[in-house]
Amino acid sequence: MIKAVERKPKEVKVLFFRGLWSLELGAYYTTAVEDFTTIIELEDASDPSSFCENARLLRALAHLSLGQFDLAERDLDHLESDDEADDEFGVGRKCWTTEEMRELVAQRRRPS
Repeated sequence: MIKAVERKPKEVKVLFFRGLWSLELGAYYTTAVEDFTTIIELEDASDPSSFCENARLLRALAHLSLGQFDLAERDLDHLESDDEADDEFGVGRKCWTTEEMRELVAQRRRPS
């Protein structure tokens, strides 16, 4: 995957899946944030595919995992309000609605 990113550093699909795998592995949240941020910057400027919305939701999850609650909430604020969005890459939307993510942020923010 590293070679694929080196060859095509602005290939949204490659960045998306590396970010997703980084998030899944758990020890690479910072890499996930970087990859999802690049996707959001690229897509906001050009490509209107569904990767941007999913990258934003997954970046919110990575921020949450890093304890960066304000950044997670900022990403959630920028998501479309339609949690029923039917796109081909609805990775996070099939698991959590924006409101469920906000509740998760609130729960993690509270001291134990």
